[in-house]
Amino acid sequence: MSVRAFCLAEGVSAPSFYWWRRELQRRDQPKPAFLPVHVLADKAESPAGSIEVVLANGRCLRVGAGFDPQTLVQVVELLEAGGRSW
Repeated sequence: MSVRAFCLAEGVSAPSFYWWRRELQRRDQPKPAFLPVHVLADKAESPAGSIEVVLANGRCLRVGAGFDPQTLVQVVELLEAGGRSW
C-alpha cells in the first residue's frame, strides 16, 4: 500500500504520516547513558594508557593501551545486556 493510499484510508495527512514515521524512528534509537566515573590515584595496578570500566551490574572490564574505541563500545553494550548474545 502506498503512503498516499494509507493516508486516504486512515484519514491522515501525508505530512502528519511522515512526521510520525520520523518520530517513531527517533524513539527507537538507543539513548546514550551516562554513568559516574571515578578516577583512582593508585596507578600501581594498571599500566600506562590502560583503563578500567566498572559496569552498572558490578562487572569490571580492564582495557589495555591501544584499544579500539568502537570495539570497546560493542563489548560494553554486550556486557550491560547480560552477555545474552554470546
